[in-house]
Amino acid sequence: MSEKYLTFTVDGRIYAVSIVNVREIMNNAADITPVPEFPSYARGIIQLRGDVIPIVDLRRLFRLRESDQICVIVLECEKSGELLGLACDSVSAVEDIEPEEIHAPPRLIRGADYIGGITKTDKGIILVIEPEHIVVTGQHI
Repeated sequence: MSEKYLTFTVDGRIYAVSIVNVREIMNNAADITPVPEFPSYARGIIQLRGDVIPIVDLRRLFRLRESDQICVIVLECEKSGELLGLACDSVSAVEDIEPEEIHAPPRLIRGADYIGGITKTDKGIILVIEPEHIVVTGQHI
């Protein structure tokens, strides 16, 4: 049985995250407060209905040129329950992907534990992001 994934773009490339984790999409997140001593890939924090949410800028994380136009996907990590915002260029669509179509990333991809899998569709290669790993494994905020 297929599972649903929210696809989004960063620098023209397609990424996905399980729809189970998606709490909200913010098309214009202008009120991001920078925080001293945050990792370089974190833009800062936002407040959303009483919750303080750290924002990871995927362009920074992937070492790409920054963009002023961002969209934030607010995620809830399944295991920890922590909230996390991913700043991307745009949200694309909700896609059905069969679990057996998602393959483990090559071992050559080290230090990118947040890549949970890779799949190929008619739109090209899609990297599946695991938000829990951004928060938990070596990519702490």
